[in-house]
Amino acid sequence: MAKLVDIYNSEKEPVMKRRQLPLNIYENLTMIMDLNTMGLICDNPQVKGREYDDFARKYRILSADELKAALRVDASDIFNVLNQSIPCVGCRRSVERLFYQLCKSGHPTLDPLVLSPDEVMTIREDKITHPQSLASLLNGHSTGIECLILSQPRWKKSQRCPLHSLEAGGARGWGCGWGAWGGRAAWRAAWDAMRAPARDHVTLVHFNTLHDTLHNYLRKHRFCADCKTKVLRAYQLLVEDKEPQKEKGYVGALYGGIKRCLPEQHLHLQGSSEYVAQLLARAEPELLGGHRERHAKTIEIAQEEVLICLGICIYERLQRISLRLREEEGTCQTLAAVGVEALYRKFETAVELKSGVSKLQLLYDEITQEELTRQQRKEQKKLKRRKKKERLAVESKCKEGDSEEPEEKCECEECLLEERDTPTDLLSAGCCEFPGDCSGCSEPKKKGKKQERSEHTLDCGYSSGNTGGCCELSGSSLGSSPEGSEVACSDGFCNHEPPARRACPAFTLSLQEMLLDISSSDEEHDTSYIPIEEVMEFKARRNITEKRQELRQNLRQKFEKLCVTPAAKPVAPPTQAK
Repeated sequence: MAKLVDIYNSEKEPVMKRRQLPLNIYENLTMIMDLNTMGLICDNPQVKGREYDDFARKYRILSADELKAALRVDASDIFNVLNQSIPCVGCRRSVERLFYQLCKSGHPTLDPLVLSPDEVMTIREDKITHPQSLASLLNGHSTGIECLILSQPRWKKSQRCPLHSLEAGGARGWGCGWGAWGGRAAWRAAWDAMRAPARDHVTLVHFNTLHDTLHNYLRKHRFCADCKTKVLRAYQLLVEDKEPQKEKGYVGALYGGIKRCLPEQHLHLQGSSEYVAQLLARAEPELLGGHRERHAKTIEIAQEEVLICLGICIYERLQRISLRLREEEGTCQTLAAVGVEALYRKFETAVELKSGVSKLQLLYDEITQEELTRQQRKEQKKLKRRKKKERLAVESKCKEGDSEEPEEKCECEECLLEERDTPTDLLSAGCCEFPGDCSGCSEPKKKGKKQERSEHTLDCGYSSGNTGGCCELSGSSLGSSPEGSEVACSDGFCNHEPPARRACPAFTLSLQEMLLDISSSDEEHDTSYIPIEEVMEFKARRNITEKRQELRQNLRQKFEKLCVTPAAKPVAPPTQAK
């Protein structure tokens, strides 16, 4: 907390020391406020490590002249930062007032910040040439403003602080009450903040001030005429009579510790904390808002009423000093924080212009790098999930392979040729013949199923009557008699295969497919051929189909012609008359 070290006398033109400021309490009372013990926002600890390395790199970019120009801000820069960061209107107006006051007076209140008469803020030259001191000064610029704002409570209805709110303005003075200001702790803090010269001036009460307070006190409590006369007489004994001891009922001990100065028309109260505490203890019931009926039937009681009025005068003065002290402390802290922020912004702007890389570009690069890193992590997670799925699929296939071996596809020449020539719709339910030497056809699991299906097939075309026979020709004119099958077998058409060869007679092959099948096996059986009777029968059957189509076409044409020109109705013979 700031200290009140002395009384400011403008006639003597006192010299303000480092971090001292004149504080106006009343029109006729101005004290000197010392900010050295308060801890301004620019009193930061020494910067070390990475933060200092970054600042030193920026510091070396600028030359000496460029650095001095970068660390100069005018009133517009400061007020722009002020309007952006401080929500309280009263605080902003107080900062503007203090800024112009310091520019005009030139007091080193915010040292090492310097305010010139041309309304420019800069930094002391020895701080500019020393990078460590400059880094410590500019460090924590934004944090200082944020902490300053958070430390000030706000009213719910507005953004004003308690010191500049309308409620606080109406609560000042005697009417605000003892508890509204803070009670004993508040006046004790204000009293401890003052040095001996300031305390002596606070305990100096003018006759007019005491008379006005006494008059308001008597009117408030509506003293009767006799009591009012007694109180006024006790006041006269204190300020006018040269020999008050001659008054009947006068108690000199009550006015002990009070010295009067008749030429100057004021009272000097004892400047000890105990005496001030006694006076405020007498006035405490009145300050708490008591309205009991009061009487002063004797001079002694009237003297006590005068002491109560003296306590009220001291209370009002201490309250005023405390409010002004807190308000000016906050104003100085705000101006220092806003000034440092404005200086840092201009310094950063100068560094960006010189280096060619703006802070926005660095922020964009940082965000882009974060996005790329996040995208790479997503891709890695996807790749891990994909590999995990593939590994699980391979493991499941291996487990299925252990329980049931998959059927391998036959790659022999005969099977490939037959697969190529067989239609797709026939392959779905077709007959696939596998030679005995094919490795895929020797599976024991499929053998039982295909043998069972072959037992239930019908005899279509030629059949030898054996279960291992081959189903060859469908729709042939030859019957399925044993003689026909024996002839086919004797001609060499039906080639019996060993039991390892299995047939699925779900459909019958055409003559062309049979021819291709026989031609593929000519190397092994040179005597195999198609009988001439079968060839003639196939040609005759094709002619019959063509004749049927012609007959159908003729019949359709005749029908259409008949529909166009219907036949004439027969004329009925005339009826003979009877």
